[in-house]
Formats: sequence, structure tokens, C-alpha cells
Amino acid sequence: MKNSLLIIGLILLVGLKVGFHQNHAEKEEIHEDYQGLKQYWNQRVGTYSSAEDFVSVLKKVRKQIASVPKKRSLGLDWKELGPDNIGGRVRALLIDNQNPNLMFAGGVSGGLWYSSDAGLTWSLTAPGDDAENLSVNCITQDELGYIYYGTGEGIFLSLASGSFPTAMSSAFRGKGVFRSTEPHGTTFQLMTDSWDGKEEYMFAVSSITNDGKGNIYAGGKNRLYRSQDRGETWQAVNGTISSSVITGDVFDVKALSDGTVFLAMGGSYYKSSTGDVYSFEKISGVSEVLTPASGRSVFAVAPSDENIIYISRSNSGDDFDGLFRSKDKGVTWEKLLGGGSSLFKPFRDQGNYNQCLAVFPDNSSRILMGGFEVYEWEEGENWKTLSDWSGDWGDDNYVHADAHLFVFHPANPKQYYIATDGGIFVTKDEGEVFQRLNRGFNVTQFFGVGYGSDGVVLGGTQDNSNVYIDYSGNTAQSGELHNAGDGGFSAISNLLPNVFFVESQYGRIMRDNSRSNSYLEIFSHPNSKLTQEIVEYNYAWSEFVTPFTLWESNFDNLVPDSVEFTADKNYDLEDVITVNTSIPGISFKDTLKQALIEGESLKLKNPKQSMLVYGTHQALYISRNAIDFSGDVEWIELATDGCKISSSPEGVTAIAVSNDGDEIFYGTNKGLVYRVSNVSKVLDDESVSNAEVTLIGDFDQSGSSNPIVITDLAVDPNDKEHLLVTVGFYDQTTNIYKSTTASSASDQSSFVSIANNLPQIPVYSALIEMTTGNYIIGTEYGLFSSSDGGATWSQELDGPPQCPVAMIRQQTFKWAGNLGQIYVATHGRGLFTSDHYVTSNSNKLDLVKKIDLEIFPNPVTERIQFKIENRNNDDLLLQIINMNGELVYYQKQKDQYVNVTDLSSGNYILSVQKGREIFSSTFIKK
Repeated sequence: MKNSLLIIGLILLVGLKVGFHQNHAEKEEIHEDYQGLKQYWNQRVGTYSSAEDFVSVLKKVRKQIASVPKKRSLGLDWKELGPDNIGGRVRALLIDNQNPNLMFAGGVSGGLWYSSDAGLTWSLTAPGDDAENLSVNCITQDELGYIYYGTGEGIFLSLASGSFPTAMSSAFRGKGVFRSTEPHGTTFQLMTDSWDGKEEYMFAVSSITNDGKGNIYAGGKNRLYRSQDRGETWQAVNGTISSSVITGDVFDVKALSDGTVFLAMGGSYYKSSTGDVYSFEKISGVSEVLTPASGRSVFAVAPSDENIIYISRSNSGDDFDGLFRSKDKGVTWEKLLGGGSSLFKPFRDQGNYNQCLAVFPDNSSRILMGGFEVYEWEEGENWKTLSDWSGDWGDDNYVHADAHLFVFHPANPKQYYIATDGGIFVTKDEGEVFQRLNRGFNVTQFFGVGYGSDGVVLGGTQDNSNVYIDYSGNTAQSGELHNAGDGGFSAISNLLPNVFFVESQYGRIMRDNSRSNSYLEIFSHPNSKLTQEIVEYNYAWSEFVTPFTLWESNFDNLVPDSVEFTADKNYDLEDVITVNTSIPGISFKDTLKQALIEGESLKLKNPKQSMLVYGTHQALYISRNAIDFSGDVEWIELATDGCKISSSPEGVTAIAVSNDGDEIFYGTNKGLVYRVSNVSKVLDDESVSNAEVTLIGDFDQSGSSNPIVITDLAVDPNDKEHLLVTVGFYDQTTNIYKSTTASSASDQSSFVSIANNLPQIPVYSALIEMTTGNYIIGTEYGLFSSSDGGATWSQELDGPPQCPVAMIRQQTFKWAGNLGQIYVATHGRGLFTSDHYVTSNSNKLDLVKKIDLEIFPNPVTERIQFKIENRNNDDLLLQIINMNGELVYYQKQKDQYVNVTDLSSGNYILSVQKGREIFSSTFIKK
């Protein structure tokens, strides 16, 4: 039985191999915030007073990009990492009208894909990665089999109904309508007339439909266009019978088989029997049942009876605002359900973003509504919630949150598909069981990427949590979901490779030390307004995607940290000893410079150091024990310059640490760049006075006094004087700056522009390659590179496509197996890597292998036994983690048992590591 709409119970956090329990309220708290998503891109892309201004910028940029050399200036080879099983935001989904096994699906920033086996596997259509545009927003197929898709997502991510492009509307830029080159084909071309001269309307195509009689309709900003020649030419038809022009966003348009067209545009509803210009009649009025709308509206037509039309809509606050129905093809309307109820909130205040509607093919009185979940209603019955976004991937009713489209199978009314923020789902039994269909559908939208010394990757995504790829899944590109909500920055320790750090939106930072989904929140500082509960995890506290970074060293000689070694026997001069540090699992070797007798002690400098750096709107914080799971994480408030919690908060947006760990550079959302010097002398709150904070950069928006957001900082791993600063916005004359005296500068005069022939495009991330000093940057239009210090730039087209590149990083930790490896996080096409600069002795990464562990008895009262083949009698590293993610047992031993008598009753994870193998399982302590 399906849950009723009001039932809320305990749920499992998403986890593939090992998970932990988390209640519904906790997971609700860290679900995505699409307002924060818009704010994130608003700071990087910019806003414009009109669509004409925005299109003018796009035209200029495209000409500039065309003039930039397209070559492998650095000779880099790229490999796609995946994930190939997660998916991303999908608004376009279609089943071919001749072959139901042929399906098409579009990522809003990842291109159009097709499947020849009913969604079991997916491949990219052409043009694909080489196309300038990758944003697919809507799709339709005509009676001859030609497929059309509209591009640009701006209307559904504008800050307000009818507004001009801001934030995501320009981040996922459109370029009119594309059509297959042949019926039922998988190769597409731009319909030139849908773009040339129509750019200010068709950069965001919101809806596309056809009547099966040769008429194709496409709606965008302030225009509804029709083509009567298979997309070759397009004419505006958004006019009423009184010869007035209809303006506003086209939220939806539906063409019926008799030529009738329904249009939701600019807050009102219209109907035309022919679709001709000046043929539309307004069917909504203030005094009527179907009143004007203040938000987005969606149509659904009953396939079994086209006289029956449904409308769902949201209000100006993005909340549910009512469900309407007409049984006489729009002549009269009835209101089936009003909005404003606290008990029924299907859109969760995101109705402009996630809203869809469909009528069952065999029952015109039964509908599906999509929003946060999948809902079903049938006349005479109560509303039912069919899905549970917060369940485990293996649950029958799990469907990713935020539904955008329903598509029914043409021959089976019990089978329908759902396009969501997590890719594509299908049910074959009217919603009793849902399945994911994302194999090979690589359209995940990443914000950042972390990587381990053994090559595994961990990246934060839009509404798909954090994705962990260790190459041991069903395919080498399979990913596991860690944590919940939106991800962001992430990090993996090189000193303790099992220690992972992730975050959800607005800086809720967490850690785990079992490579499983058992994360524990770790930020707490006595002077923090967050800790004092004055603010919550929102924009007042930090950025939607909050920057943090993990600095580590195997050979530090600056941090005044010593370890006492007590001889367990007599030692001679120049004997090599193993010294354990205060962090379990970390030791170092040292050559004695004196003889020691048993029981004698000496102090030695600890060369293995770790520092987690975390930036908020209140302060820049560091922790030197974040990888130590034997106790709580201790935070130090390092700097507050440029940070302010207020109605217009200011704070950290980018962080970079010098290779020696002695200096931290950070940028803010007000265009400021600071340097913190003498960081190695800061070990606690008392020694924070050793640090010196200096403002070294102050960047204004070109042509104005408004500040800009610092999107990234890149410090040369070989020279901390050498620093790159990147900024966003299309209207900047310079989006990248360089300083060669960043470590010693005393004012803001050391930065110079290195834009040169680089197009005026937002730059999101930068890298100074460790062996050559070459620059590689991630932009709104993919990767660009320079081998001459920024004097000239080339576009890199052989790797990541021309979608936004949110982050680019390189492994610089000495003795890492992947030293020199470059990792790229794209916002729409997953993760990429290049091993071009990897040293010859580390081309083959020694990957950790994860294996299920058989333990007995389970449940257990006193002692757990396990069996692992250990012919060489190697040490086994045992860890036990409770369901709060806390380490409750840590021991190196050779015995294959562990006494758990002292543990309290509950669920636990036992992890046993032998060499590069990790064995894990859950158990219950009675």
C-alpha cells in the first residue's frame, strides 16, 4: 500500500553499500535549496536589464570564442570518470512514436541523449560535446518522426515570473530549436531561423509541442513561434483576436490533434482553434473560475479525450496555487483544489522550478502531479503520495526529488517515466515499484571535486549529494551517493586515505573515516553565531557552495609540533625508528642522531601535518586535528577580515593554501582577496595572534564601483608569490588576474590582467600546473589553457565539453600514487581527468578494493569474529563506527576477532583494512 500524503516516518539516508539511519526531519533540512542555486549562478554569470542586453553579450562572446585557437596547446588527453549511474536534472523526455524502445532525454546542461533499449543504456546524440550549446529544456516529435528540442532553461529559474535572464537563465544559455536530420534520427542540427533575429526570445525555449498536422510551436521569452515547414522557418503567433500582442514568459503550450492550441503566457491563459497569429482568445479573468496566475502554469491533456484539460499552477511565492479542469475543451472550468493549504504542498515553495502534470491514457479522471514527490489523484479518491525521495536507492518507492516531466508508454498505461533532478525513473505497475534508468546517462552537475592518493574521487553535485567513485562498481564509472541534499566542495586525506570530508548547502561540513555513508557533522566553535543558534545553515552563515580545502604535508618543517618517543629497547646511533603521532594511524620514520637506552625519551619534530580550512560569512576557520577521529574537531577562528553576517552578508568564496602551509589566500563575495601569513605558527586560539592578515586585492566590476565575486584562487605549488585570481560575469573586461608578489605584497597593486585574447566569459576555476607552470582554467564555455603565462589562450576541445567547468584541481601531494593527476568537475557532464603530468612511477594507481565482510555472530553480545585470508600475518586495522558517524574503536592487530562488550546497544559498522583492501559490514550490538 502507498503512504497517504500526510504520513511521515523514519527513512534511510541514501547509501549504496553501507548506510546509516537518519530521520526524515534531518534529511529535509539538507535537501536542495533552489533559491540558493540561483544565487550561486547569479554571482557568477551576472544580471541584465533586458533580454536584448543579454543576447548582445552572447553574440559578442561567441564571436570572441570563434577567434580563439582550437588546439591541444598542452597536448592533454582526457578521460571521462562518470558517474554513469547517477543522472542529473532532466526536463526533456520522449519515446519515439514508431519504436518505443527508442527514447530521448535531455540534460539541462548536458546535451541530448538517446537509448535504443527503452532506457537501459544511454548514448550522446550528435551534435554532442562539440556543440556550442548543451542545454536541452523541452522536446517533441512530429507525425513524420522528426524530433525537435528547445534549448535554454532560463524561464524556470528566473528570480521572478516574467523577469529577464538572471542567474541560471544565462548560465544554461539556449540557442533556439534543434531538429533531427532525419525521422527517428540521433543526429541533430540547429534550425537557423529559430535563432537568427530571434535571439532575445529564443535563448530560453520553455515549451515545444506539435499538433500532428505539420504545426510546431515553441515558446520562449515574450514570444510564441510556429513553424509549418518542419522547423525551417518560424513566425510569431502570440497575438489575440483583438490584434493585441501577448507578452510575458511562455510557461506552457499544448497543441491538440484538431489544431487547437492552449497557451499559458504572462500570467494569463489563451486558446486558439487554429494557432494562427491574432487568433488567440483569453480564457482567464479576474471574475472567472480560471483566474490569472501569478506564477508558473502547466497543462495536461487527456489522451483518451482531448476535451478534458487540466491546469496546475504555482503562485508568486512558488507555492501550489490550485488545480483546474475543463471538460469542454476550455469553454468552462472548475477548480478541483485550491492552494494555500499547509497539508498539501506538492511543490515545497519551488513551483517555478519543479512542477509537472499528466493524465492517465486510459482514465481521463486520473492524473499524476509532480513536484517534490510524485502524487496521484483520481476523482472520488484522496490524493496519494507514490514516491519517497528520502528513501534508499533500493526502495520500491524511491524517486529522486523534484519531478519535471511525466511520459507514458504508448502501449501500456501502467508504465510511465519520470524526469527528475536525479535523472530518469520508470514504473511498470502504476507506481508500486520505481526503477532508475541512468546507466550511461552522464549529465551530473558538479560544483567541486576531491581525490585520494589512490585515485578515487569524491565530488559535490547539484541535488545529487556527493558522488564517490572508486572504480569497483558495476562499471568503472559507477558512483555511490554520500550524504544528502546539494553537495559542494569535498576532500580526501592523503595521510589517512579513508578520511573523507563533504558538505551540503550553506557549509554543513561533515566527515567520515570508513569510505562509507556514515558522516558526522563537525563544525562547532564557541564564538560562532551558528553554534549560538543565532543563524542557521543559510546564506546568512555562508555561501550556498561553501569553500573548504584540506592541506597536508609529509615533510613539514614549519609547524612547531613535536612528538615524544620513548625507547622500547636499546637503540644505536643511526638506527631507524618508527614514531607514532597523536593521531591514530599516522606515524613517521626517523634516523637517530644519538643512541638510546630502553626507557629513555626524546622529542622529535612531527613532519606529518594536516589543516582543514573552512570559509564562512563570519570568519575563516582552520582545524589541525580534523582527520583525528579519536576526539572532536577543534576549530580556530583565524581571520574575520572581509566577513560579516548581516542582511547583506559578506564572506569567503574561494581559498588557496601555499604548498608549505604557511600562507592562506582567500577571496570574498565583495571582490576582496586577503593573505593570511604565519599560519604555521597558529596551533590554537591563544596563538592566533601570530597570524597576520593583509588585503592584497580589491576588484570591482568593470565600468562600475560594484564588487564582483572571487570565484577561485590558484597558488603556484612551486612559488607562493605566484597567484591567479578568477572572477565571473560576462561583462567583465578582465576575468583573470595574476600576481607574482602575492606572498610579499603589502597592498592591492600587485595584480595585473592576463585576459589578453581570452573571451569575456565567466571564469570559475584556475590551475597552475606543478611541473610546467602552464595555466588551465575552467569557464562557462569549458576549458582554456595558456603555456606563456596568460599572454595567449587556446580553447581545449578534446576533453570536457563546452559546458560550465566549476572546478579544476591537480594532485600535488608528494608520494601520492596519482601525483600530477588533473581532475575537472563540470556542471552538466560529470567528472574528467588527465594523467598527462603524472610521474612515470605512478601511472598505475594502487586502488583500494572494498569487499563485504562476513561476521558472526550478528547480532552480538560479547565478541565478533570474522575471517580474512592473511597468509603473511599482516597487521589489520580495525575501526568501529556508530550510527552517528563517531569512531568508537580503533586498533591495529593480527587477531580476527574484536570484543564489543563495552559498546552500548545499537547498530555499528565494522571496518577492517589489510593493505589496500577494506572489508566492512554492519552489525547489531544487543
